[in-house]
Amino acid sequence: SLALFHLNLPAQIKFIHSSTEKNISGNSTFLSEEGLNNNPKAIIIVEADPTTKAINPHPVGVWYTGSQWAIFNQNMAAMPAGITFTITWNNPDINAFYQKLSKENFNNGKMIIETPSLNNNPSASFFISQVWNPEGMGGVYNNSDITVEYNKQFGKWSIKNISGADLPDGSAYNILITVAGNAKNNPVNNYPVTNPEKNKKEEIDIAAKNKDIADKISIPEKNEKDLKDIDTKNK
Repeated sequence: SLALFHLNLPAQIKFIHSSTEKNISGNSTFLSEEGLNNNPKAIIIVEADPTTKAINPHPVGVWYTGSQWAIFNQNMAAMPAGITFTITWNNPDINAFYQKLSKENFNNGKMIIETPSLNNNPSASFFISQVWNPEGMGGVYNNSDITVEYNKQFGKWSIKNISGADLPDGSAYNILITVAGNAKNNPVNNYPVTNPEKNKKEEIDIAAKNKDIADKISIPEKNEKDLKDIDTKNK
C-alpha cells in the first residue's frame, strides 16, 4: 500500500554524513542531525558516490532505531569508517513518501510506483532509497541495489532489483520527487532515472560484478533482533 502524507513542512534538506569509529556499529552508521532525530516519518535518500561505493560495494538502506536513523548494509557486511554519504531528506508530503511492496503493486518482480505526479510522466525526476522499517515499523531486507524503469504501455514507473531477483514482499522504498525535467541520479547506483533504456547495459554489468556477493550471502532470518542488538550497543 502507498503511504502518502499531506503536510505543510520545510523543503528538502541536504547534508554530508561521514562514517567514523564513533558512529558505526556492525553493519550501520548512525545519523545525528537536527530534525531527523526522533522523527520516524522522515523520508531519507542516501546517495553513495563512486569512491564510497568502491570502498563499501554493498546495497545500502536506512533504518530507524526508535530515536535516530542509520544507514546500513543490506547484506550485514560491516560498515567501514572513513566513507561519506550525501543525505537528502524531507518530512512526508505529496512529493516525499514511501511505498511498500504488496500484491496490489507487484508486477513481474518489480514494484509499480503509484502516485499521480509520476504516472504518464516519463521525464519525471526523482530519487529512491531502500528503507528497512518505515515509520519505525516492520523490517525487510533486500540484498540488491535498485534502479527504476518507465513502462510506456502502462504509463508508470517501477522499482526493480539490479540483480534480477524479485523485490521481497513487504520491502519498502523512499521516493523523493524533484522538479520535472531536471535529470537526477538514482542515489544508490548513480543512474539517471529519466533514461532507463540507456542504463540497461550498466545495470547488467553491475549485476554481474555483484553476483558473487548476492549468491553467497543470504538474507538473515533474525533481522529485527540483529538490528535491535546494534541499537542496544549504541545506547
